[in-house]
Amino acid sequence: MEVEGVKTTARTISSDGRDLITGEEEDEEEFEVFSPVEIIKQFRNINISAPMVRYSKLQFRELVSSYNTHITFTPMILAKEFCLSKRSRDSDFSTSEDERGRFKLLPISYPKTESLEDPRRSISVLQRFEEALDLDRGRDGDLEESLLKEKRMAKNVRGAMIAQFGGNDPFYLSHAASLIKPYVDGIDINCGCPQSWAYKEGIGSALLSKPDLVKELIRSVKSVCGESFSVSIKIRVDDDLKNTSRLIKTAIYAGVSFITVHGRTRKQPSSSKVSLDSIKFSVEESRGTSFNGPVPIVANGDVFDLNCARLTREYCGLNAVMSARGLQENPALFDGHPRIPLDGLKRFMISSAETGLIFPIYHRHLSDMLSLWFSSKEEKKYFNMLSSYSSVLDFLEETFDINL
Repeated sequence: MEVEGVKTTARTISSDGRDLITGEEEDEEEFEVFSPVEIIKQFRNINISAPMVRYSKLQFRELVSSYNTHITFTPMILAKEFCLSKRSRDSDFSTSEDERGRFKLLPISYPKTESLEDPRRSISVLQRFEEALDLDRGRDGDLEESLLKEKRMAKNVRGAMIAQFGGNDPFYLSHAASLIKPYVDGIDINCGCPQSWAYKEGIGSALLSKPDLVKELIRSVKSVCGESFSVSIKIRVDDDLKNTSRLIKTAIYAGVSFITVHGRTRKQPSSSKVSLDSIKFSVEESRGTSFNGPVPIVANGDVFDLNCARLTREYCGLNAVMSARGLQENPALFDGHPRIPLDGLKRFMISSAETGLIFPIYHRHLSDMLSLWFSSKEEKKYFNMLSSYSSVLDFLEETFDINL
């Protein structure tokens, strides 16, 4: 794995295969490599794809990374099984050199502008740069100058990918972390999965009431990966925010790099409204606890479009937001698209075919992504009944003129 600050050569290629700045097809640029926590600390408006059981695999991570998602997570991997079983390692984790996106990111010190914060516009810096290059549109001169200034100030940054583990044994967790470290940019410890099987196994949200164990888990990963390596936790809030405060403070004292806070409790279903007040509380607790500057808090819950992302950032007073269900339905939401462009859908299908994504996951992903394209409930119901790759391909060719 490359270390922070080392440059790597890569291409800034858009979904249609051309360079987003020059318009040329094969222009090469240098991109700096930062750890996940440094990306969150140093650059403005960071977008993150959540760990999703079974679904945030390589093919999906590649797709969202091409649409302004700066940091991606693997699904939760069971640490003990990952250590003990080669079959588990082969099935639970795969990566590629090209899965991380390449981005133009504005330093967090760059002042907010109307063009940057307007929710009607994509927050993709690359898209704004494209507009800035076309100087013949008769746009307002001040806005045009602002866009060009953003272009000059932005940095070329490679995105990051984090492996999330589920576990409650420091020995197995640290060993799993040492095995996967060469291939990822950070390790996340799942302290929030609300599923009953995880709770019974003593992992996920079962750790919310065990801050001392969480401390041991963080320290165990740091001991094998190094103090500078990004080690984060993902939590849910508690009905009693004093317990949330205790967990956050304990994790910070243990050396956690950043904390993702899902604004629901373990018992709340996804249909219940996310508590932004609880996330804001977590931000304030971090600011009041840290000695070397606040440990970043990432907001998770009900981020379905750019406006949701903007409002969450503003209300909670943070820089990074994470989406799960929103990205499942629209992997291009962070790039300002109301639904995934069909060329992105096609790229996902090609990638899935080339890498052997199993049909149930492939089919579920397509069903979610097409939910904003279906013309009726009957059409979606018909698609969900398809049971083979060939029947899916036939449907997409006939309905959306998608040919592989």
